[in-house]
Amino acid sequence: MKVEQLKGPVGIAHMGTVIASRGPTWLLFFMALISVNLAVINFLPMPIVDGGQFLFLVIEQVRGKPVPMAVQNIATIAGPC
Repeated sequence: MKVEQLKGPVGIAHMGTVIASRGPTWLLFFMALISVNLAVINFLPMPIVDGGQFLFLVIEQVRGKPVPMAVQNIATIAGPC
């Protein structure tokens, strides 16, 4: 994949305006695609996103007590690495 193909928030907004010119059906499909993509990324079991918090809750249910705060802090700091 080339660097030129990578898009950030500005690139996504630009693509939204380009797709909006094709009609409302295309725009709704594009917005649904972005929404599903963000949901999948957000639910990854990394401590910094909601999937990580969900994982800590599951561990708490299994153990019967919460994960120590020190472990949560270390996982949050080391998670994205």
